Amino acid sequence: MATSKQIKTARIMSENVRKSVSAAMRDAGYSNRSAEKPQRLTRSKGWQDLMDEHLPDKTLLGVHKGLLRDPDWRARDSGLDMAYKLKGSYKATKVSVEDSLEHLSDDELDVLLAEQKPAIERYQQYKRTRRHPAAQPIK
Repeated sequence: MATSKQIKTARIMSENVRKSVSAAMRDAGYSNRSAEKPQRLTRSKGWQDLMDEHLPDKTLLGVHKGLLRDPDWRARDSGLDMAYKLKGSYKATKVSVEDSLEHLSDDELDVLLAEQKPAIERYQQYKRTRRHPAAQPIK
């Protein structure tokens, strides 16, 4: 069940869709420390229950379908986007970084660097001598 602060936060956000969750939390009486991590609120069972009650998936899906057919869709899209954010429907983007040199020893890295040294020196020379068109004197 949602707490009174959760309900107040949701009400504040519905009245001002541009307000961040953190700002709405502060306005609803949460401490600054709590407002620094709004995901604690938005991932809570009470918040999810509140969102399911007031923003059921069936309603959001109906609006979403309507947006596909509506030529003047921007305002509804903004509201729908906020609803999905409030419900936590967006998944975090996962970024995978792979280091292709990770398996190499320091000696192997030194060899690779030595092989690239002439190219690095040519680039540094180019960089020192090239001039940006805006830096050219006007004649």
